[in-house]
Amino acid sequence: GTVIAMITLPTSLAIAVLMMVSFGMSFNSGTLIGLLLSIGRLVSRDADADPFTATWHWVSDEEVATYLTFLAVGQFEIAEGVDGGRPYVYAVSERLLASERAVAMENLRRTGEVVRELETRYGPYPYGQLGGVVLGVDPWWGALETQGRPVYDDGLARRDDWAEELLVHELSHQW
Repeated sequence: GTVIAMITLPTSLAIAVLMMVSFGMSFNSGTLIGLLLSIGRLVSRDADADPFTATWHWVSDEEVATYLTFLAVGQFEIAEGVDGGRPYVYAVSERLLASERAVAMENLRRTGEVVRELETRYGPYPYGQLGGVVLGVDPWWGALETQGRPVYDDGLARRDDWAEELLVHELSHQW
């Protein structure tokens, strides 16, 4: 079985926490009100009687290497939809300035376009969904190629070549 321990974090703190989980991940967790993001698809989000907690259940339909999983907890601006037939979830930390959030979301929305270009080089995209998370903190590791939903530092909130390189670099790890 899979054992996941959660640490209680302030809802304003948008960070990613690496987790060790088994292949074929299913993640079910109670958390403080805010948003809990992970890889895969969101199966359910149930608010309970306690106004300060909710349960989020994320499932990955593909096998997952342990180092490609993550958990992000915090207040995020969310965009959901479908791009090229693939559902997506893009999240940008509300800790960033409104202008930075807008640029970061604009860059995240290029994910489908970048994936289609990378498919011409590497073959079919191996996952059923697209996504990305931009943190409101500057982690020492910069960005992570977490499965189907890379985690980016605030470098994606800039309008420059570095943001494009960062997006392409992390997405190319998906193969």
